[in-house]
Amino acid sequence: MQVYEALADEFAAEGVRTVFNLMGDGNKLWLVAMSNRPGVQLVNVRHEAAALSMAEGFARVSGDVGVCSVTYSTGITQIATPLAVAAKHGTPLVVFAADIPADQRGPGSQIDIDVRSIVRDCGAEVQEIRGVDTLRQDVRTAFHRARTGRRPVVVLAAPELQEREVTGRHDVRDEWSPGSARVAGRPRPDPALLKAAADLIGRATRPVVLVGRGAVEAGAVPAVRALAERAGALLATTLPAKGCVDDDPYNLGIAGSYSDSRARSLLARADCLIAVGASLNPYTRAHGELFGGVPTVRVDVRADAAPTGTREVFLHADAAVAADELASLLPAIRSDTWRDAANAEALRQDGRPAEIASVPAPVMRDRTDPRQLVTALDAVLPDDCEVVIGVGNFTTFPVRFLRNPGRRRFHPLLDFITIGQALPVAIGAALAAGARPTVAFEGDASFMMHVQELETAARYAVPMLVFVMNDGALGAEYHKLRGHGLDPAESIMPSADVCEVATAFGARARRLTSLAQVGEIVEWFDADAGPHVVDCPVVRDVVGEL
Repeated sequence: MQVYEALADEFAAEGVRTVFNLMGDGNKLWLVAMSNRPGVQLVNVRHEAAALSMAEGFARVSGDVGVCSVTYSTGITQIATPLAVAAKHGTPLVVFAADIPADQRGPGSQIDIDVRSIVRDCGAEVQEIRGVDTLRQDVRTAFHRARTGRRPVVVLAAPELQEREVTGRHDVRDEWSPGSARVAGRPRPDPALLKAAADLIGRATRPVVLVGRGAVEAGAVPAVRALAERAGALLATTLPAKGCVDDDPYNLGIAGSYSDSRARSLLARADCLIAVGASLNPYTRAHGELFGGVPTVRVDVRADAAPTGTREVFLHADAAVAADELASLLPAIRSDTWRDAANAEALRQDGRPAEIASVPAPVMRDRTDPRQLVTALDAVLPDDCEVVIGVGNFTTFPVRFLRNPGRRRFHPLLDFITIGQALPVAIGAALAAGARPTVAFEGDASFMMHVQELETAARYAVPMLVFVMNDGALGAEYHKLRGHGLDPAESIMPSADVCEVATAFGARARRLTSLAQVGEIVEWFDADAGPHVVDCPVVRDVVGEL
């Protein structure tokens, strides 16, 4: 047995069953070995960046480590942007990549580059395969670090090492074992700080409980909702936790830059914020417009989390444990807060029509108002779909006008504010979702950045429905240029015929030019027929959150 075969065994032992990859000279032997492992599928893509984005989508939906593979040097430089996206999001990934061959290192080499610095500058970690005797420990360490640290780890294996012989099995004894990090500890809050937090909440009459992604991933949403009821609090979510409490009568929706006007007016009146598993970044604070100076209880399990202000009680604890213990310290369910019948009735009303009517869009033939389009789609899309949302002016519309009537899960891709990610992420998400349908919203310019991966989706019959919000421009830049009083002409960049391009790559495609066609689109979608693309010409003059 050679090292590349032993490495394939170790990846398979970690439970890897799907590897997104672009084969090159440095990873070809390992990929062939992986393809021969029982139950392992290679997804061969057209660009290295797409391989990593697909692995990230797979990890976001599956909840386990996503795996991709690229070759040395240029393969690693190609994945820099999606690697930074994954690191910013905190996605557990393992990338198998070749290190630079020994005979290609040093001055004058065409491929020598400091790949370790590139990886670390993107926020990821490096794990070298140090030798024959350590390969098992090195692979297990990489997966352990990815799982516990929730970050990408790039495994570097020199080509000359990959071809060395392994004599016998090297059963290295170490503390790692496959999947050993999947169940983390559940730290309890400090009792004195817990009492201080309960006292702070008890004095509030307009508390808001903010549910973050950390609470969702910890399975703490039921406990957090019970805490909100006990405290008499309204509920809101961060953008990454969108939809997790949409069925609660006291739900305000997203807190922050993507709040609607009704939610923002209520959030601005809060006299206590209880943030569970939420980082309170500038977008959640609406760039300083929300929660400034509001007494805050913040719960976070991350080892690197820390208090952010003097009027904050910080509980380093598991989200569910802290929510349960806080609720137990509060008196009986309160009736003296704004969790009352009037607010419940106001929040029960669908605010979307009024929101749209307050800023009317011009009526244009064969183009829809994107807000009305997404509202109409909301009524007919499956209740259990995975929803991937790309980045652009269009982002506001699915973020604000889609809801969660059942078991929808939302995956907004704003972690690094980069366009072009939704299509490949959705491919990976769809392959992890199984019977759950996957729906993606992408802009026309960003759709074209990785449009070649439609061929990948068609080759593997990936069941997905992609809506291209086509305003014929770089929409965010168009509106920002107009805001600066400048001519936006250079941002207008009509795409090639989306339907013809999608069809050429093997996808089914059609154009949606009126709201009356929305029901037809959903009936037309056949999950067994692979990827479907809907070109949605939309009115350009509707401004999203910038």
